[in-house]
This record gives sequence, C-alpha cells and structure tokens, in this order.
Amino acid sequence: MDAVLGFTGKIEDRKRADAAVLAYQGSEGLAGQLKQAEGALSALAKPEVGTTSLAELNTYREAEGHVASLKAQIAAQKKGVEDLAAARRAGRRVREGCG
Repeated sequence: MDAVLGFTGKIEDRKRADAAVLAYQGSEGLAGQLKQAEGALSALAKPEVGTTSLAELNTYREAEGHVASLKAQIAAQKKGVEDLAAARRAGRRVREGCG
C-alpha cells in the first residue's frame, strides 16, 4: 500500500511541476511562445517528396501555422502600441494648441 501511495505522490508532484512550468511559459508572453514554437518547428523534419507521410506534413503545416499566427499577433500588438502612442502624441499637440 505504501508503494502505491508513494507512486501516486510522485505523479501528483509531476503534475504540480508541469503546471508550474506551463504557468512560467505562459508568463513569457508572445515572444516566449514564438521562441518555443520556432524551436518545435525546427525540430521537425522538413517535408520531402517521397519520404514524408501525410501525418508528418500536417504536423509540419500546423507548426508553421502556429509560428505564423504568433508572428502576426506580435506584429498586431506592436502596431497597436505604436498607434496608441501616436494618438497620445496627437492628443497632446491638440491640448497644447488649445491651451
């Protein structure tokens, strides 16, 4: 019985550790997620005629799509920050001109 409880405890420890790692990775933001996705993509074999299975091709396409999606999100986020800064500068100029 003690062996079962010891094993169960190890499983619970693993689950807690995995949850902590996932929380840490999520806190890295989009840049961290992109780095991770690019690493996963680079670990996959590039599709080749005659050797790549359909499942491997789909996995590769999915990984490429994930990287592209994260890059688009980062670009959109950057543009949003730039647009907000420009709007604030314009608002400041208007207030200074009216004051």
